[in-house]
Amino acid sequence: MKTLVDAHAYVRPHGRSFCGGAAAALVVVGARIALPWTLKAALKPFVLHSSDQAPAWAPVSIDPLWVYATSFLLLLAIMGYADYRERLSFARFAIGFVHNLRSKAAQCLRHQISTGARSGVRQGDAIARLIGDTARIKAGTKGFLVHVATNGLMAIGVSIVLMAIDPALGVVFALGVVLTSVATWYGAKAIYGRAAKYRAKEGALAEKINSTHSEDVGVDSFTVESSESAKHEARITLLQGRTTWAAHVIFGTTVLICLWIGVLGTRSGRVDASNLVVFVLYALMMRAPLVQLARQGVRTGKIVACLERVLEITTFDEAVSAGELKALGALKSNIHLRYVRVRLGKGANRRSCVRIASLDLPAGQRVAVVGPQGSGKTILLQMLAGAQPASRGELEWDGRKLILEQESHLLVGQTHLLTALPTWTRRTLRAALDLPSDVPDQAGIDMLRACGAKAILRRWSAGMDARFSADELSLGERKQIAIARMLLAIPGPSVLLMDDPTSGMSKRAARKMLSAIFKFAGSRTVLISFSRPVKLQKFDRVLELDGGQVVIDADPEAWEHQTELDRSSLASTAPADTDVLDIRNWDERNQTP
Repeated sequence: MKTLVDAHAYVRPHGRSFCGGAAAALVVVGARIALPWTLKAALKPFVLHSSDQAPAWAPVSIDPLWVYATSFLLLLAIMGYADYRERLSFARFAIGFVHNLRSKAAQCLRHQISTGARSGVRQGDAIARLIGDTARIKAGTKGFLVHVATNGLMAIGVSIVLMAIDPALGVVFALGVVLTSVATWYGAKAIYGRAAKYRAKEGALAEKINSTHSEDVGVDSFTVESSESAKHEARITLLQGRTTWAAHVIFGTTVLICLWIGVLGTRSGRVDASNLVVFVLYALMMRAPLVQLARQGVRTGKIVACLERVLEITTFDEAVSAGELKALGALKSNIHLRYVRVRLGKGANRRSCVRIASLDLPAGQRVAVVGPQGSGKTILLQMLAGAQPASRGELEWDGRKLILEQESHLLVGQTHLLTALPTWTRRTLRAALDLPSDVPDQAGIDMLRACGAKAILRRWSAGMDARFSADELSLGERKQIAIARMLLAIPGPSVLLMDDPTSGMSKRAARKMLSAIFKFAGSRTVLISFSRPVKLQKFDRVLELDGGQVVIDADPEAWEHQTELDRSSLASTAPADTDVLDIRNWDERNQTP
């Protein structure tokens, strides 16, 4: 509902086209409802062997059959012209509405770029929204108005006419229409959730294409994104098919029940036999409209999902225009979280992933975030980076309060999130490190060596001009480049968030990586999550999560003491893991020189 309210401003200027289409739709519906009655009058003398006379307005000398045949033809002509005007008016409405929306979104993107404000929408994804999403909105809006709204009115009109013929007949038919609408609603709701994920995948795919620096796109990463996008589209088609099948079953059952009621009514004299013929004609007419109502109705979920993505750009810009967006300065004092909850999923699958009553993170602190898989480590870092909006809660940045449901995007400028799987398309090593033009190549080489990426430098003799994609590197090498890039960004963001940076690395490489992070991060605040044991003595603090909640918040020594018994009991039953960084025995003799 909120999405429709936000879109009202772009709809209002085209109200005349909408009203013209609505008036034409009423004419189409009226003509459709009247058609069976002309056929009834024309066929009554032959089917029911009863005489019928021409209407009072017709000349007496004309055969009644010709009068009704002419009326039938005239109604068809009126309906055809009204259908043409309806489609034209609704098309103009959809085109104008989407043109306004697309223009506003493009203007907002230009404004965000010129002011340095970041909505979290990357360039490739923004292009996908402005072109792909708006095209779907335009086609979907026209389809909804022509098929769903018009056929819905037709179903209501036929129900009213049948109630006038026989109340029981009309009630059963109306009940069938209601059941079809309910099935359509559930189908649209399911497609909305699926379409939101599908469009997010397409946005990520567009970003991969847009971010490439040459024609040689990283094939593996591109294929993965394309495959995921195709799966979502196939699922949407499956949901549409199931809803259409349900509409056929409901319609067939409704018609059989109505025929049974009509036949009984005819035998008892309650229903005129000629009116039963009218119902049969309505039944033949209404199959296609009701199926179209279901088929096009479920696509409403896709329209709403696309509309939300485009409106996300425009509503962010409204906050900028209203002066609500004020850039956060570098963190000087602390970050404080209060009553924060992050919930993911839709409907019955919606669940809490992070729940924090109160958490204080002083500036300059080095914090290790540990916990089992699924404990909420990644979601917590994404929330602090502004990449995952919280469902509720407050965050204080040096005393400035941010309402996370509305202002989480403000964190983007002063935080840097290193994901668990860094990826990029084919580009030079210098571009992968994002080195400014005034910074010499040697600075990047030195940082790569500090991060343990000597193998990368040896592999490509072209040095900083070597071209490669993320798919040509191991996971550990990807992270070495991503961390080198992050540490080279000075002054850069004041809060560094790293999601499992040591996975995919050997013990020696991981130690060297952590040493480089601590050395070059300087006074910046650092939060690092780990999926396997690491040396934590150099950290100021350890946060252990379980079920999305902080269960231990202590310095490394206290955390080690609290978990010693648990580790001992696990060690007695679990098989040895040779590919871990031992937090108990990793002392000074294990340090990399």
